[in-house]
Amino acid sequence: MCNSVVKLLFCVFLIVLCSGQSNVPPVPLNTPPPPNLHIGLTERIGNFSVELLYHTSKIQNHTQNLIVSPITVWSVLAVISEGASHTTLAQIHKAIRLSLKNRESTRNQFRNIAQYLLVNTKTVELAKINAIFVNIDNLPLIDFRALAKNYYD
Repeated sequence: MCNSVVKLLFCVFLIVLCSGQSNVPPVPLNTPPPPNLHIGLTERIGNFSVELLYHTSKIQNHTQNLIVSPITVWSVLAVISEGASHTTLAQIHKAIRLSLKNRESTRNQFRNIAQYLLVNTKTVELAKINAIFVNIDNLPLIDFRALAKNYYD
């Protein structure tokens, strides 16, 4: 089970690493974060991140290096949950600390948080990149593609 989780996380990391850049302009550095930025969704993502890093470190070979982006893993699972249903949806939402009742609120909060993750200065440039690889014979529904692009791209 642990090996499959590590393999899944590695695949998610590779997918994000090998994809195109978003065209969302970065938030200027002098823009203060909203006063409620560190409550709600941010707290849930933080809790997920701490648990992901803890469990990853427990199974990681301590003679090897590993880079994990918890926000990336959380984002990928959030997008996957948009196309999931029933038991799978409930399991993903439990893992990423979301309520099935507040999906629209979560989407909007994530879009706001994502703006603060983009940095573009003279010395540092961070960009959010996303891609979904699919089987040509089983393409995602148009509604899913539109929702994923609108809220998570």
